[in-house]
Amino acid sequence: MEPWDDDIVSLLPNSLKVYASMGAGHDWMDIPLLTERGILYCNGGAACTLAIADAALYLVISVFRHFSLAQFGAKTSDPQTKSKTQNRLREISHNPENHTVRVVSLGRIGYLVAKKVYFGLGAHVVYHDVQRRSREDEQLIQAEYFDSLNDMLAVSDCVVVAAPYFGKHIMAADHFAKCKRGARFVIVSRGQLMDEAALVEALKSGQLFASSLDVYENEPNVHPELVKMDNVIIMPHCAGGSVESTTGFERLCMENVESFFSTGKAVTPVNPEVSN
Repeated sequence: MEPWDDDIVSLLPNSLKVYASMGAGHDWMDIPLLTERGILYCNGGAACTLAIADAALYLVISVFRHFSLAQFGAKTSDPQTKSKTQNRLREISHNPENHTVRVVSLGRIGYLVAKKVYFGLGAHVVYHDVQRRSREDEQLIQAEYFDSLNDMLAVSDCVVVAAPYFGKHIMAADHFAKCKRGARFVIVSRGQLMDEAALVEALKSGQLFASSLDVYENEPNVHPELVKMDNVIIMPHCAGGSVESTTGFERLCMENVESFFSTGKAVTPVNPEVSN
C-alpha cells in the first residue's frame, strides 16, 4: 500500500473523526499526522492473529523438515529426482522437538506462536521484547526471557520475527552474524524489520541453514537470490489471509466505528490519546 502522508491526509475532510482499517499493520499510515488532526486510527490486527500464528507454525516446521524441497521433488514425477530428494531430506531434516525457538516480540501474535511451538512441537521457547510477559504467561509455556537480543540469538536454533515495524531493522548483518551457526530464520510480521541482502549472505555462507518468509523488505519485490534457493520458503504475504480473517476484519472495523460513536472510545485504537 502507498504511504498515507500529508499529500493524502491533507485531503481528508475536517468532519472525519475515526479511521477504522481492515488491515493488521499501520506502518504505511502517518499516525502522528492523524493524531495532530484529531483523527482516531484503529487497526484490525486482532482479526488475523490466529491465521498468522498458524502460518508461522507451518513455516517453523518447514525450516526444520524442508517440506518445500520435498514437495518439489514429488511434483517432478521423476522417480530418480524423488529418490534423490528422499535421501537429501534424511540428511538435513530435523524434528523441532527439544530445539530452541526464539520469538522476537511476544505480543498477541508472538505469544500465540510461542504456545503453538511449545504445545504442538515440544520446542523450548525463548524470547526478547521491550515489555516482559507476566510470570503466569511465561510459566504456561516455560518461556525464558532474555534482556539482550544478541545473547538470545546465540542460543536459538530458530528465530521467529513477529514484531511490529517501528522504523528500523532488528535483523541486520550484525544480528545474523551473532546467530547460532546453522540456525533457521522465519519472519511473518513486516519485511522492513530485516536487511534482506544480509539475510541472503547469511544463507549463502551457511551462517543460516534455512529460512521461511511471508514478508519482504521491498514488497512486492523479493530478492532474486532468495527465489533461487532450495532452502528458502517464500509466501506472498498471505499469512493473515483466511476467510475467518476477512470476516473478522469487517466485524472489528464496524465494532470500532460503533464503539467510537456510542462511547467516544474505540476497541483497537492505535492513537488512543485522541479520544482521551
